[in-house]
Amino acid sequence: MLTLDPAFMIPSNKRLKKEINTGYTNAIEELKILLENTCKSASLTTDLWIAKSKHGYIGVTLHWLSEDFKVYDCLLCIYPHTGTNIVSFLKKKVAEFGLEEKITCIVTDNGSNMVNAINQWDGVQCLPCAAHTLQLSINRAFQKTNIYIKQIKRLRRNNTFLQDISDNSSDDDSDDSDDSTNKPSLNILTNPQEPILQNIANTKI
Repeated sequence: MLTLDPAFMIPSNKRLKKEINTGYTNAIEELKILLENTCKSASLTTDLWIAKSKHGYIGVTLHWLSEDFKVYDCLLCIYPHTGTNIVSFLKKKVAEFGLEEKITCIVTDNGSNMVNAINQWDGVQCLPCAAHTLQLSINRAFQKTNIYIKQIKRLRRNNTFLQDISDNSSDDDSDDSDDSTNKPSLNILTNPQEPILQNIANTKI
């Protein structure tokens, strides 16, 4: 910073923490005013995950539609969390923003702990995440097809081996006789593989 602007005074850690806290407090108050003026009903999206540091976190986002059909999405919080008392935590955040009677549904993954927790919340519907459901379906499908993928990969290796033998044999025949076209060819797998089989064979298991 001294190179870019010698007159700029680098703020201390204490000053930065103060400014961040002030900005967060002002943003929360503005969000509460926006919710009061535009939000009649809303839905939540929440998820639990573990960071590389082995610490658990929970994230909560809020979604609603105003009377003039304007879509709003905002991040309510990301907090350290152990995965216990999920409903209590969500209800606390909902009450903090004055949304007690406005939440109609919550979108979560298909984890049993999350589904069971939301089902304990009277009057709130638990909706499974479409992307996560699709991922589970694809993973289950690949589990059923793993045996076929392995067989196709084995066929590919055999195909390459036979192709090499055929190419070497063709070279030898050309050297031994000029009338090599009259001899039977060993190239028994000359047709290219179908694109679908090629994609399946390239799939990582």
